Amino acid sequence: MKGHKEVSKGLKDLIRNFEDLEKIGSIKKSARIRVKSKNNAKVLLREYAKFSENIFKKVKESHAYAMGQVAIKLKKALDDALLSQGWNWIDGTRDIVSSGDLMESGRVEYDEASDQISIQYDNDYAGIVHYGGYIKSGYNANVQIFYPARPWIDSVLEGGNGIQAFDFGGEYEKAFTRFFES
Repeated sequence: MKGHKEVSKGLKDLIRNFEDLEKIGSIKKSARIRVKSKNNAKVLLREYAKFSENIFKKVKESHAYAMGQVAIKLKKALDDALLSQGWNWIDGTRDIVSSGDLMESGRVEYDEASDQISIQYDNDYAGIVHYGGYIKSGYNANVQIFYPARPWIDSVLEGGNGIQAFDFGGEYEKAFTRFFES
């Protein structure tokens, strides 16, 4: 029967794909499946469903792990940018850090529910440091003090000001692969 042969060939190809995945990945099947008759196709389909569910779960866990690792590495890159010596200042170039309060106020977090990484600095002067601008002197209200922009966040995200852009894709791929293959 032609239809039966096509089903049998399709099931054999599926089994071969399972075996190939076992060789290259770390996912283990508990038993080999051999389709000897059309009735055994139900067993194969149940096994395939379990296998697919396990793959999906592992991919989802690997993604969450990788995004968390990217957030950690991104925070380190932002800290390194703050400490970089190439930022323009009134009398030359220097790093951004004076007391360390700005750096310590920074948080980079991965939110699994929204699948987003957020960057937040809670220090009151984070905006003026990043974007630059004028502030009134604390001693004389008629005097404005100029602060040059030192956009460390933009520089890390996009590259610039002597800072290489953060490699989101590379960091994600390394972390995803490490977790998926564990």
